[in-house]
Order: sequence, then C-alpha cells, then structure tokens
Amino acid sequence: VTKVLQLLCGLGAAYKYLCQYRSQDALELFRELPPEQINTGWVQHQIGKAYFEMTDYQQAHRALQQMRKVEPHRIKGLDILSTTLWQLKKEVELSDLAQEVVDFDRMAPEAWFVVGNCFSLQKEHE
Repeated sequence: VTKVLQLLCGLGAAYKYLCQYRSQDALELFRELPPEQINTGWVQHQIGKAYFEMTDYQQAHRALQQMRKVEPHRIKGLDILSTTLWQLKKEVELSDLAQEVVDFDRMAPEAWFVVGNCFSLQKEHE
C-alpha cells in the first residue's frame, strides 16, 4: 500500500508542476518514477507535453513517439504530437499521422486537430 501511495504522490506532484508550467520540475519527478511507470502512454504523454511547453520539440517528438509505441491506439496527446511535427516541419510524418488517426476515429477532436496541422503545413487551408 505504501508503494502505491508513493507512486500516486509522485505522479500527482509531477502533474501539478506540469499544470503550473513548471515543466523542468515535472520532468525531474517523472524521471524518478520506476521504469514500468515511465514506459506508459500516460507518462510519456506528460513528458512529451513538458518538453513541448519548453519548446524542445526534438525531445517532445521522442517522448510522444514512445507514447505511440507503448499505446498505439491512444488518441490523447496526438494534438501535441501533430503540433510538434508541424514545428519540426515533418510533412510526411504528419500526413501519415493524419491519415492514421482519421482512419482510427474520425469523430475524435484530436483527429481534426492533426488534420488541421497537416493542411497548415502543406499550406492548404481550404
């Protein structure tokens, strides 16, 4: 029970820092998590978000790709991934992501966020 409480306290503190835009502090706490927790889609999403908010798009991309690797059908976080790809000007990867997410769940708001970023990068606004 104590280990579970410690884990929840660590996750909660890291998430609180992230919500306060204290991304570096959040990352430090996320790094202290056990490996089996770090390698979950939720934690990789939060790590990617922290790097994104610090405008470290390469590290954000790395974390969000890991998120997709461990949870291939996760929709949450794809808005941040698509904006990261837009910032990195990765047109082909963004186009592939847009096609994949629309095929998976065309009604999800994240799907249309990804599509919008894709069209924006391709300069096709209509």
